[in-house]
Amino acid sequence: MRKSQLSGQTDRYRAALDELERAQDELAEVAVARLSRDKPASEAMRRRVSELLRAALADGAGREALVRGALVEELEASGFASFAGVSVPQSTRGRERTASARTRTDERKRTREKVLRRELADAKDALRAAERSVAEAVRERERAERGVASIQAKLDRL
Repeated sequence: MRKSQLSGQTDRYRAALDELERAQDELAEVAVARLSRDKPASEAMRRRVSELLRAALADGAGREALVRGALVEELEASGFASFAGVSVPQSTRGRERTASARTRTDERKRTREKVLRRELADAKDALRAAERSVAEAVRERERAERGVASIQAKLDRL
């Protein structure tokens, strides 16, 4: 990625970026499959694995740990630090994106939107379940408080 970005050849850089994204997606699918042997993976898990991989790839130490199979802690993506302040020089040829490149970008956007909509639905379901759990916990706490007050009153009378 770095070499293609610094070369000034935008087509080469875009191809490298597409290849990186495909490889990351494949690696994420393998990781999710390994993590979710007993039950289906949630979209939240998929997103978390994908973000972890993205963060590991962006960080030199994280990337090395990932390659060694020794990535033992979650990383937070901070961007591609090694590329900070670097811009891709514009190619003099082929400044306009081809129709196929636009189509691929549109397909990626539609796919990303579909994934995000599923994640949103899952998050809303999780929120509703959490709200039910909170309501049940409040009722349980109130029952426990009444029980404590009742026992305290009995103890005071004794």
